[in-house]
Amino acid sequence: MKKYFLVLGLITVLCVTLFGCGDSNTDLLITDAVSVTESTTEDPLTLNPSLMGIATKYGDLRYPKRWSEQLRTEVVEKGGNAAVEMYGTIGEHEELHLYDVVFGGDEGVPIGTVEADGEKVYVMLISYDLDFDDSWSEDEILTVKAMKEDINYLIDELSAN
Repeated sequence: MKKYFLVLGLITVLCVTLFGCGDSNTDLLITDAVSVTESTTEDPLTLNPSLMGIATKYGDLRYPKRWSEQLRTEVVEKGGNAAVEMYGTIGEHEELHLYDVVFGGDEGVPIGTVEADGEKVYVMLISYDLDFDDSWSEDEILTVKAMKEDINYLIDELSAN
């Protein structure tokens, strides 16, 4: 009788191990992967409506739309190269210079490439340090840090091309 319960217990453990508990997330992951794969030929802004485009002569840079009210961008020339300066405004504080995204040049950190007239142009990122005084609340500081962290969306979009 002990052998019977031991064998029954081993079969139960084996079945649970092999078939799991019917986790429904597996189906969601497969469906998500298929839908993304099937729609990669669409416009990236249509594919991911949570991103907004920042127009440059090299194409659109994509950054989270949730910051559209707090973000100001300016396309300028920096050292003979096209650049996008990115500024954030939080609450009643002065505007903060967050980043410069420079097309070409050698200042900054390379974050990707774009093609222009058949040539590869390196995209460089210049990040600015921020100092917060006592007038900044913890929520405001976290908001600015989140805006800076979301540059990863822009970098990911550049490296996907």
